Amino acid sequence: MKKLLALALALGSAGFLYGSIQVISPNGSESWVIGSPYTISWTARGVSTTVNIFLIRGSRAVGRINADPLPASATSLRWEKAGVLTDGTWASAGTDYKINVLASDGRASDVSDGTFALQPRMATVATKTLSPRAFRITEPLENVKIDAGLQVILRWESRGYEGTRLAIVANPVLDDPAATPAPSVPLGNAVIEAGSFTWNIPRTYYGRWKLRAVTVPDGVVLGGTPGFFDILPPTRFRFLSPIGGEIFRPGDNLLIRWEPIDPIPEYLTQAVLVIWKYPSGCRSGTATQMHFAPSPIEIMAREYRFRIPRDFPESSFYLVEITAYSRAFVGRHAGGHRCYSACFTVAR
Repeated sequence: MKKLLALALALGSAGFLYGSIQVISPNGSESWVIGSPYTISWTARGVSTTVNIFLIRGSRAVGRINADPLPASATSLRWEKAGVLTDGTWASAGTDYKINVLASDGRASDVSDGTFALQPRMATVATKTLSPRAFRITEPLENVKIDAGLQVILRWESRGYEGTRLAIVANPVLDDPAATPAPSVPLGNAVIEAGSFTWNIPRTYYGRWKLRAVTVPDGVVLGGTPGFFDILPPTRFRFLSPIGGEIFRPGDNLLIRWEPIDPIPEYLTQAVLVIWKYPSGCRSGTATQMHFAPSPIEIMAREYRFRIPRDFPESSFYLVEITAYSRAFVGRHAGGHRCYSACFTVAR
């Protein structure tokens, strides 16, 4: 009994010292439609730091929901498009999601008691009539980011097209909508009753794409993906310096070194390098761009030297961002994995 009492007192003391958070909604059994607006709510008592909202699936954090840290006094967040995360990706449909509200210092936190569902938004194609023939894409319905070399599964539902053969084609999306459309790329054929098609993305592909289902041989377009596929070069980087915690002075030479941790496609030869400043802690608060490498750097150079200007604000936190880049991306909407170093500081 004494041990139980001591444990209760200890837990109570922790809540008193660091505050407490309790998730109110969603807290179990809710069903939210992907892309629709919902309100995430919680209570917070004695919390003195900012808070962040994370989407959890199983035992894994899928991503952060709020763009900027929320004040300690906040008790709700309007999720304007359920399923969308701060990095622009969308969570897939599922019934095993939870919400985690976490104080920035990690001392107060709560997770939904039960799981809630993210349901796919139904496509509007042929759903408002009783036409005996209908076709609609059911997955994916939103934008998807995926590494080259992985798989994309296109799923559909149909009625009245029994026995029809489909050709699945991919259309690259250009930066300039007024530019001459790029030619379609045939991916393969499928029987409509199969209900799905798997695209094994070549490692040489990149950029933004949309998929369409076309009848064979007459070429009638039955439907296409509402969202995009952003295919990213699979290359990521590991920073060798800075390693975190270093203190530099204005005028010092900063040696930035990295190494690729994934194979580098032949078309990927360069990278974009940016230095960011955070005013109130490492990756805390609104970031300010302090340096942008004047031209893309060679990936295989594996290092970049930068003299810290004498007007760099001191007592701030800095980190380096590097993103794979290729001249082949010119005219194409293309992104890469953003990789970040640990934080360092500048002081007099």
